[in-house]
Amino acid sequence: MSSVLVEDADKRLVTYGSDGSFLLWELDPDRWITLACATANRALDSDEWPELRSDDVYDPGCLAKGDDRSADALMQTEGAPL
Repeated sequence: MSSVLVEDADKRLVTYGSDGSFLLWELDPDRWITLACATANRALDSDEWPELRSDDVYDPGCLAKGDDRSADALMQTEGAPL
């Protein structure tokens, strides 16, 4: 990694590698939940929740009931993936 930029407004970290690659890292834990649900295409269960938000009370409601959008569509709507 040759450069790092922290974007406070969007809570993201951007890294630039010596190979010319850029990586976007989400720093907002709420965004981690949204992306995890989008990737799984379902709400997280009570066993999965502590892996992302161990200090918070379980809240499975990251995808609205009846929300049939695909993970790709949700991530495009919500922003860039991890």
